Amino acid sequence: MSTPSTSQILNEEFTATIKFPAGNFAFKANKINIKESIDASGSKCWELQAFHDIFKDSPPKAGLAGIKEVIAIHLYIGEELKGTNEALVSARLPPNVIKHSGNLFKIVDRNPDKDNLIDTTDNYLGIEGWTSYEWDQQRTRIKGTFNLLVMDHDNPGPTTDIRIMNGNFNLLNRGQHSI
Repeated sequence: MSTPSTSQILNEEFTATIKFPAGNFAFKANKINIKESIDASGSKCWELQAFHDIFKDSPPKAGLAGIKEVIAIHLYIGEELKGTNEALVSARLPPNVIKHSGNLFKIVDRNPDKDNLIDTTDNYLGIEGWTSYEWDQQRTRIKGTFNLLVMDHDNPGPTTDIRIMNGNFNLLNRGQHSI
């Protein structure tokens, strides 16, 4: 009988296929944050934040100067140990989040500056979706799946909606960290 290595036990991931109107994007988080939160109605929830940095150069430069764009998916789930096919409801922008909802964010460079640093957040509020998740008994690891439909606020309509499909996460509850 073989024992899994530490790296196999600690393996974390947060992945999804994002279907933008212009084409598909393979989202694979390189940073995550998990934290307890209170939603706009006063209900306790957990906030799962996943970030995919897109770099200008390979290998990337250190600091924000090397980042071309950041795509982020945020899920706000109930405090229960397990949720099965939980409906995701229409979302709000932070800090007025709602339990059982999700959002997509893009952080891009729109304002001219000599360093071309990312400076503008595009918000795509969740319209509907679902998630299934399960914590271990100590809440040190959460595993789950999700799908989410988000709306382009600046250009709403069925041809500009963005679908986040085949979402999958397996994360350690260690706050903000790289994966």
